[in-house]
Amino acid sequence: MATDFLTAAERELILNDIHDVVTDEQISVPGTYYRFVSAGTFVPTVGQVPTFSGSPISTFRVPLDEFEVAASAGMYQVGDYRYLIEAAQIGYKAITLDRIYDEGLRFVVDVQRDPIQGSVFFSIVARDVGQSSI
Repeated sequence: MATDFLTAAERELILNDIHDVVTDEQISVPGTYYRFVSAGTFVPTVGQVPTFSGSPISTFRVPLDEFEVAASAGMYQVGDYRYLIEAAQIGYKAITLDRIYDEGLRFVVDVQRDPIQGSVFFSIVARDVGQSSI
């Protein structure tokens, strides 16, 4: 594992710090995480309507800077956001079919698991889709 050089106590301190940031009322952002459930049903006037299940979240959100967008080789765009979300808040492994709603609806573009424990938190990049609801 890439973090074998950390002691168990150091890993615990880092994870506690992440928890403190994600749940801090001054800097965290409340929202809803929508887990993709199924492709849903076909509606002739709209097309395929997917099904989602929502969970309230508290997350740390930052816009991607121009250097990260440039280094992504086209995967990220200006205006994308990075979210730090504890896995326990959503209860399963995040995937790119999921959605996040905070100040607007965003499509999940990329999901990275934490390098320390593998599934304690996710670093998620999401893109604004210009909708106000799911």
